[in-house]
Amino acid sequence: FDLNLMYPVLPLRGNVVPFPKMVFTLFIGRKRSEIALTDAIQNDTPILIVAQKNDQVVDPGPDDLHSVGVMARILQSVEMPESNGKRMKILVEGLMRARVTSMKDNSGYYVADVEEIQDVEVTEKQETLLRRAVTTQLDQYLKVNPDYYADVEDQLIVRNSLSVFVDLL
Repeated sequence: FDLNLMYPVLPLRGNVVPFPKMVFTLFIGRKRSEIALTDAIQNDTPILIVAQKNDQVVDPGPDDLHSVGVMARILQSVEMPESNGKRMKILVEGLMRARVTSMKDNSGYYVADVEEIQDVEVTEKQETLLRRAVTTQLDQYLKVNPDYYADVEDQLIVRNSLSVFVDLL
């Protein structure tokens, strides 16, 4: 996609943080977010997903959002009855990490200029040592919490990319 365009911004509350190359289901309840998603769907553009700094802020502005997020493709969207306070359910796929360079209001929702955040390059030896150290720590953690991330451990073995390996954790 074109880094010279401005992309709709989707602020997230809570502890959900999508990463590149991962598929997530998100529930959308704010009107501003619904407008941003509708625009992205109609124009077939990715969205920028960023976490809020404070979950208690109901209508976050640019200063209430982290400056790093993930560009994501909307794979599916479903409108929902508002009885549960949620307006939409979407399925997104993370594409790349992105840093906000500027953000502005765009008639009811925010749009942002972004720049791609490149993965840090490491030598093969460094990668082997990092994987070994993280896997050892994960094994120790899983002994204490066997249900937590049990399915992720198998995925870690088959992942080639160090960045995806780290994101899964």
